Amino acid sequence: MRHAGLAARAAAALLALGGVLTLVSGSAVARSAATGRAPLVLAHRGGVENAHQNTMASFDDAIAIGVDYIETDVRHSADGVAFLIHDPVLPGGCTPHTGTPVRSLTAAQLAGVRCGGQPVPRLSDLVSRLQRPDAARISVFPEIKDVDALGVRNTLAPLGWSRVIVQSSDYDALRQLEQSSPDVRTCPLIWAAGGLEPALAVTHDCVAPEFHLVDAAFVARAHAAGAVVYPFTVDDRAAMRRLAALGVDGIITNRPRAAFWTVR
Repeated sequence: MRHAGLAARAAAALLALGGVLTLVSGSAVARSAATGRAPLVLAHRGGVENAHQNTMASFDDAIAIGVDYIETDVRHSADGVAFLIHDPVLPGGCTPHTGTPVRSLTAAQLAGVRCGGQPVPRLSDLVSRLQRPDAARISVFPEIKDVDALGVRNTLAPLGWSRVIVQSSDYDALRQLEQSSPDVRTCPLIWAAGGLEPALAVTHDCVAPEFHLVDAAFVARAHAAGAVVYPFTVDDRAAMRRLAALGVDGIITNRPRAAFWTVR
């Protein structure tokens, strides 16, 4: 009887935290008590578990393990071609032209760059890859980092809008998409406390907060507005469990395998 009482109290404590933890095949699967659903897994820059970030190798790895979304970063060459690279200047590990602003290099020059030994892909390369049969259920979560929101939209169009959410810290770029293409879902990035309401003034599709900002009240307010919540960048498994219990809709992570093991 004492053991039964302890088990009952443990279950009640989990529910009080807003989540249920179930053991499935030896892994800890965290689900929202409110929805009963596990969060989606969004591979940040394709993930870094087996390949260099933001390369076709990392995207192929994310596809192979069946992530829900590939998250990536869009910057443009001097002649207006969309490439997938995070930093405004080529970082160490990318040669040649290390330390050179991406926007100052032509598409031909960027085509010759290797990061971690891998070419820098174009956005169109990823779109083509996601049109292959083995990637048919995988969506994309690109971040507009500099210019030409409408050009990014046009490159993504062959995937169909059900497979696309465009994110950015540039709320004006997202407003441009909202006004010109209401079918395109957008997702403001939130970096500081108090950022939820300004984000919801842009869209009710989605919000992507830095994960330390997320608590039960944040999730409840976003959901009340109709927005999904995709916090970034969550690599710690305890943090993944906490967020899943709070009811977030997806987790952006560099470690998609760890996320699957933890929340799915």
